Amino acid sequence: STNGGVSNGALLSDGNLKSDGNSAWASAIATMAIPNTGKWYFEFTCLGGNTNIGLFKPVYNYNGTIRDSTESKASWYGFNGYIYHWVTGYVTDATVATYTTNDIIGIAVDSDAFTVRYYKNNTLQYTQTLVAALQTELSAGNLYPGVDTYAGVDCTVNFGQQGFNYTPPTNYNALCAQNLSDPAILDGSTAFDIQTYNGTGASQTLGG
Repeated sequence: STNGGVSNGALLSDGNLKSDGNSAWASAIATMAIPNTGKWYFEFTCLGGNTNIGLFKPVYNYNGTIRDSTESKASWYGFNGYIYHWVTGYVTDATVATYTTNDIIGIAVDSDAFTVRYYKNNTLQYTQTLVAALQTELSAGNLYPGVDTYAGVDCTVNFGQQGFNYTPPTNYNALCAQNLSDPAILDGSTAFDIQTYNGTGASQTLGG
């Protein structure tokens, strides 16, 4: 959860799958980056107006929201009916349908072709080809699913953990752990767990 240059950060609940904009613009991004190869699908359910849904690079120095800070690089579907991208400023790529409470926004990312399909309630709104700067970020593993909401508006995300509302496009996989590569460290406790060793006075190798 990130504070988009405002006084209140997003409030997360339901296993961090629900984001509440609190009382001002606030953003939340996933902990799983879009893989740099393959085809990936996930869905957001909008629970009010004033919601922006898409792909965002994490921002560390805020002077706006996650969409439009100086460091921002993003692609998103705005509730006001536009598809945008941001590298050094707003660019409107398409005029599409607006969305509001209970509408489901599906996102299908083809990492090999650098395209993003935005759906509203299973109807394709626009296929966006990422600009060069966003292609670079995707290849580097720096683009994450995210949401930006305002003034108490909630939004939930579904990565496939509970079944999708709509069937993903052909050959697209759910962006969930079972479809991702195994991490380098399968058991985190082997790297971060606390262990106690009792010395004997002799030379010992810790962790051996």
